[in-house]
Amino acid sequence: MRFLTLAMFVLLMAALPQFSALGQTSGPPQRLANLGLGEIPGLIPTYYSEGFEERAQDLQETLLGEVSFFHDAVGIEILTYLAVLNAEHWAETSGAFPYGTLYVSENPTIVFLPATSDGPVSDDFRGLQRAEVNPAWLVDAGLSFDQAAARMVDLIAFHEIGHVVHRALDVGDSNAWFREFFATFLSYCFLRREKPELAAIWNGMMQLKAVSPRPTHTTLADFEDLVVGVGLENYIWYEAQFQVRAHEVYEALGLGFISQVSTAFPKGEDSIAPHVLLEKLEEVVPGFLGWAEVFKATPGPLPRSDGG
Repeated sequence: MRFLTLAMFVLLMAALPQFSALGQTSGPPQRLANLGLGEIPGLIPTYYSEGFEERAQDLQETLLGEVSFFHDAVGIEILTYLAVLNAEHWAETSGAFPYGTLYVSENPTIVFLPATSDGPVSDDFRGLQRAEVNPAWLVDAGLSFDQAAARMVDLIAFHEIGHVVHRALDVGDSNAWFREFFATFLSYCFLRREKPELAAIWNGMMQLKAVSPRPTHTTLADFEDLVVGVGLENYIWYEAQFQVRAHEVYEALGLGFISQVSTAFPKGEDSIAPHVLLEKLEEVVPGFLGWAEVFKATPGPLPRSDGG
């Protein structure tokens, strides 16, 4: 992955005064204040556990690219913090989420990432490896399957920024599954436009997960009721299904889907029943109703593919 040099980063900060408020924080958010964390000021104020400054700097610069991309693409300002934590600090701030996962909090918005890539997320993707020859997208990336699985933790960080972008857009927020789908779509737009090599890894691994054996919970109703309560591996299965559709929608409309959603689901709109949401999305770009068939409670595995 290519990262901005420090000099380029400073120049970009100077060139984007609309984000200047982010660089003026006097200290970490309250939930991070008493952990003795290192701090990297900037457009995305970043806090890190001792020994992980380089990783924190790399992640800050990378996520800044996504923040800047959406400012240019849709004209929104994104205010967020980043926390890169070891297992001890994670337990003190993020107990509901196992170490090795990641998530974004609200009030204030903080993207939490583990300081290492090992853990349940990368382990789940490693379990998708097959005996046959690696798919073309993995060969093109020059990575082993194990390396690609390890990258998924950081790639999910783009999805978390997608949530921050969705909140700033303030559209279509009444269903949990759509929030996850749209965050994935937004992050995929950035990856396809700016980091196509990473987009290929993300899409390839998610396509493999999407055709893995069906888990216990497979309906959108279950997802609405339980969300992360379905369990980590089951949750990743849902996220993989959302990426399947995100890829299709991007191929059909690209960034144009964002404005179409903003029109179809104006700000302040009341909650929408799941079937109505799907019908309205079908009007925006056909295929949602057919895609939703995968969420029927049908036992047995889906057909396998080579990962797309």
